[in-house]
Amino acid sequence: HADRDDRPIVAIVGGSGITPILSIVKSALATTARAITLVYANRDADSIVVLGQAIGRYPDALLARAGRAVLLARRGDRAAAHADAAHCLARGPEPFVVYQLAGVYALTSRKHPEDARTAFRLLADALKLGVGFDFVDTDPDLDPLRSVPEFKLIVDTARALRPKKD
Repeated sequence: HADRDDRPIVAIVGGSGITPILSIVKSALATTARAITLVYANRDADSIVVLGQAIGRYPDALLARAGRAVLLARRGDRAAAHADAAHCLARGPEPFVVYQLAGVYALTSRKHPEDARTAFRLLADALKLGVGFDFVDTDPDLDPLRSVPEFKLIVDTARALRPKKD
């Protein structure tokens, strides 16, 4: 097959991004002989450094950049988190990236309530794209929004509009 690809698969993930990637890795393991490398960073400063190095090598690795944005937001670095988020949004991110960025803005809304509006928009967009239903009820990054009536309205509306599975 002319477009066959034997390059390795590299997944660079941070923040809340591991669950969907594990599903992708399982699928890849079942369907390809390609080498697979998974780099996962979570919570601590070393993880931010590792993701920074990965992003330096793969600047358009949007899952890695969105993951770093989540970690930066958890640490209270709003400016850096929003810079990573803006980079992702400028490139028309993948649906799960949109979900991660909702978490970024939810986290920064603790000290900057005006960020909640962007968080709600991104969360609604992610749910509309079918991403986040498995995480929205328990994702701690969204905790700053849970007590706001708009959160329940967005989630309930998205669930009501979600196509039924056969």
